[in-house]
Amino acid sequence: MTDPNANAGVASERPLRVVVTSIRNEHRGLRAPACIHDAAFEWIRAWAERRRSEIVLGQYRVQLLDAPYRDVDALSSADVVILLSSNEFTFHVENSNEINNLAPWVREQRAAVLSRFEEAARGKPIILVSADRADNADNYRRWYPWGERIVAVLDEADVPLTTQTLRVPHLAPLAAGIAKRVDFAYWGAAKRCAPGSSIVDPRGDVLADLLSTPDLTAITFGLPSKWKVAPGVSRLAWEREQATLFRALAPARSTCCFQWPGGGSVLTARYHEALALGLYPFVWSPTYDTSRSVATVPFQRVSSVEALRERVASLRDEATFRSRMFEVRAVYNRRRWTGERIRDRMGDLLDDAIASARDRIASM
Repeated sequence: MTDPNANAGVASERPLRVVVTSIRNEHRGLRAPACIHDAAFEWIRAWAERRRSEIVLGQYRVQLLDAPYRDVDALSSADVVILLSSNEFTFHVENSNEINNLAPWVREQRAAVLSRFEEAARGKPIILVSADRADNADNYRRWYPWGERIVAVLDEADVPLTTQTLRVPHLAPLAAGIAKRVDFAYWGAAKRCAPGSSIVDPRGDVLADLLSTPDLTAITFGLPSKWKVAPGVSRLAWEREQATLFRALAPARSTCCFQWPGGGSVLTARYHEALALGLYPFVWSPTYDTSRSVATVPFQRVSSVEALRERVASLRDEATFRSRMFEVRAVYNRRRWTGERIRDRMGDLLDDAIASARDRIASM
């Protein structure tokens, strides 16, 4: 482990000022479950507690601490910026001039946020904490001049099964005592997953076909209202409050995990959320989790709607459902790290990143 005080870039007589921030969305992660960054909030808090005599932790557009979460002064006065990132480069395509598929008014709103961030963070080294494969240093450096100041990247995949493992204890209590009475659940914004766009993203074709199954019962959040679905499908508007969202999904027996825009080799957050809530995690196509780190059970891997439909229906038998869930949970539990081990590992990586930030400051 690197000693974060080994470099002389910041005067040793005062603590290092570190601010945690976000650009695309504000994240109020004071109490879990709150958002996709709950895992990062947890291990950053643990790191800050361990280093409390050496750092002053601040926040901007992130409620990591029980304090104001739009603290511009914390960002302006910081020595080092920790940038939480998710969905910043959704559907990023190489050689495309489009960095986000956002409505014009969203672009304008985010432009104002970016401008304030760029002004307050001018010249500061940045540590990127990513919760998405495309949210990497290369894309930031390509699209933003200040991306060149990224000195280190901490990714949720820096530990086996990803740091999203930490969210399971946050979500599991929401399903306690809730009976399984619904076949399927899906939650999340549709983005570009409209039917007919399977080359870009298979979810539209898969879900539109599955959810039109006459006898299927399902709970969905965030799917387009224009989709035709079976009478037994409950189509609800997106729910931002995670405790409410996941409690409403708990009666379902299964879901399906996709990589968007359609391919990938690692687990997604959906897999952890499903197991926490007791939903059987089907995974779409051979591309999902191709490292075979955890999604190894043949029954859960599907590449046709017909197979998915048949297997979802088979889980209506209570004994079959229990047996199938036991099988996937056993693999998951054998391969997951404990929360303590994840927090220690990510804290060590952040120590190393802080050392790199100190080097950057010393060279300025």
